[in-house]
Amino acid sequence: MKALILAAGEGTRLRPLTLDKPKPMLPVAGRPVLEHILIWLKSHGITQIAINLHYQPEVIQAYFGDGTGFGVEICYSVEDPILGTAGAVRKLRDYFDSTFVVVYGDVLTNLDLSALVRFHRQWDDGGAPAWLSLALYRVPNPTECGLVELDAAGRVIRFVEKPLPTEAFTDLANAGVLILEPGIVDFVPTNTY
Repeated sequence: MKALILAAGEGTRLRPLTLDKPKPMLPVAGRPVLEHILIWLKSHGITQIAINLHYQPEVIQAYFGDGTGFGVEICYSVEDPILGTAGAVRKLRDYFDSTFVVVYGDVLTNLDLSALVRFHRQWDDGGAPAWLSLALYRVPNPTECGLVELDAAGRVIRFVEKPLPTEAFTDLANAGVLILEPGIVDFVPTNTY
């Protein structure tokens, strides 16, 4: 299994901390957030990892190199301009040949990723397998996150990014960990990169 870590953003809300380094390189407990993500992915058996880059890509490339020092294989996808989540996946279409993970580059988690992958693979909606499964969590302030509405069967029916207080309809938010099938890339317009 392979993974994509989304690490292209500028981290503008964390300035001045991100003036000289990308947000995923900010330290937590003495290590960059991105290193914690690599360790977490590796603990679930994922050692082939793509990382999309845009803002100060050389900082991440210099620290991680090809990944061998961390027990993983890293390939980089430098974006100019930045492509967003779907565009990043689309650009790496040929890299993903089976079920894969996408994780936001600022996520610190102890989520049981292996359990989420099993859930994804067992999903059956009347003979239709899942194209995408995502981890959700409950938030105390729904106006600060991207909210996700589910139907009674657990299918996503709506996303709303940081709604106004009067527009909040749930406290379920996207946790930034997704499991995808490579065929989903066919639904992303080619003009996204």
